[in-house]
Amino acid sequence: MQKLKYLLILVISPVILTFSQEFKIHSYDYTYDAALKMQTSGKISMSKLFYRPIERTTLSSILSDIKSKEEEILLIEKRLTDTSSSINSKFATESTKSLHNYFFDDSPSNLFSFQDDLITIRINPILSQQIVLGNNNSNRLSSLITSYGGKLNFSYSNWLKIDFRAWNGIASGDKSLTLLDEKVRHSYTYNITEIENFDGTEGTLTIGGEHIKLSFGRERLMWGNSNLNRLIFDSTAQVFDYLSLSFEYGIFDYKFLHGWLVEKPDTVIIKRTGLSATYKNPKYIAFSRLGLSPTSSVYLGISQTIIYANRPLEAGYLNPLIFYESVQRSLNDLDNSFLSLDIAWRVIDGAVAYGTLMLDDINFNHWLKGDWATSSNSSLYQFGVRFSDLIFRTNSLVEVEYTVLRPFALSHPGFESALSYTNNGYQMVTGIPPNSSCITFSLNTNPYNDVNINLRTDFLKHGNNLYDSEGTLLINYGANPFYSRDLYTPYLAPLHQGIIEYVVNTQLKITYHISYNMLCGINFLSNSLKSQSEKKTFNTITFNINFFR
Repeated sequence: MQKLKYLLILVISPVILTFSQEFKIHSYDYTYDAALKMQTSGKISMSKLFYRPIERTTLSSILSDIKSKEEEILLIEKRLTDTSSSINSKFATESTKSLHNYFFDDSPSNLFSFQDDLITIRINPILSQQIVLGNNNSNRLSSLITSYGGKLNFSYSNWLKIDFRAWNGIASGDKSLTLLDEKVRHSYTYNITEIENFDGTEGTLTIGGEHIKLSFGRERLMWGNSNLNRLIFDSTAQVFDYLSLSFEYGIFDYKFLHGWLVEKPDTVIIKRTGLSATYKNPKYIAFSRLGLSPTSSVYLGISQTIIYANRPLEAGYLNPLIFYESVQRSLNDLDNSFLSLDIAWRVIDGAVAYGTLMLDDINFNHWLKGDWATSSNSSLYQFGVRFSDLIFRTNSLVEVEYTVLRPFALSHPGFESALSYTNNGYQMVTGIPPNSSCITFSLNTNPYNDVNINLRTDFLKHGNNLYDSEGTLLINYGANPFYSRDLYTPYLAPLHQGIIEYVVNTQLKITYHISYNMLCGINFLSNSLKSQSEKKTFNTITFNINFFR
């Protein structure tokens, strides 16, 4: 086994990415998979995993209350421990054993770390390698994605914390494969300048204690009851800058966020000079949610969201204690508002049911008349169940979910995409398009401590818009968040009206944790689309090695 670990490094990876413990657990960290299984089985309160990322100290305090140290608990605690070795500034003169520990040990280690009674500093590199092979309608494709960078974690006396990371990379080969990677897909450098480089950065500053925190930063936010298709923030869009306030006490918690979104730039010609100029209109999001956890098995919440654009900051939307709909009406009803209800209920230990209803531009007068399918009812809703070790008794989590985005969901009349629930051309919720329904099945299991297997299948039915051969919109059935209702939109907009498409996505991920800092994996992806006029298939296999995120 030891020789196998060395062979994986020499053959697969010319570069290295470290994943030592962080002050925040990054939204993609596999720790959440184990924690979600524990939550489903009854060991963690239903209120604790709604918002990602969370702080390591938060999850550590939860686990400290659990008396039975089962295998998955010990696995998470190993990921959260504060004690770690360091290959510090003496890196060049360290022994081979120290380098071996850094790459292959199961215990935490950092490239550089410092800690005293007040200050903690940790610095590590970020590097990864992906080889992607694909088959698109019998055409063989390939790509190579390399990323590198670094991250810094700093804390002062447990009330001030900084998490920072930055990366660069090279994506060569077929573009349909490189764009499968989120960092590449969201890169302006790669997509607009058409060179093979991509880059990105995240960073947050958090001030506060146990009950109240104030944060300013940019990082991946993944919020919602679902682990599969989130209806508040998902990983679909690029990260955005935000200011947030969090409060938690007893059975109540409250979250406020104001974010700075990105609109696609426009170009105008200056008549006097004949030169072109590029400009970008401002766009913002405000969000607040009140959560209630009457018992450890029930968690429910009500939230409000507003999208506004094409003007400076509104003071009313910077107020964390206010009703956005009333503010909007006092500002002459210029914005796009949403009201959401969510609930998660652990029916028995090992079985959780959850649901979310997101109301977008709802008109209750139509509902009272029995007209649910009006074009103005552009709502989103979802319900699902998850089981821990009830179906497959091998440290597993099984999830089944049904999600609907009604026609014209996420869009708003006027200003094209300025008021849509999007950021820089991507939906901020799940990637399921409007005018669709989707059934998702997922199995996540750990047959061995160091091996994780995740199998997921999405069955999607979509009513698409009608376009001509050049992509010009001919008939709008509410299937795209960037095309909203207008004067010609019919009063009724039934779900799935339009050009019917059936999409099946299947993904199999197998991950092997070589050590605490290193993991490798293989990812199989199969996509098929079938409609009246066409049939497409797209299959890929990705080999990756990381020292991670």
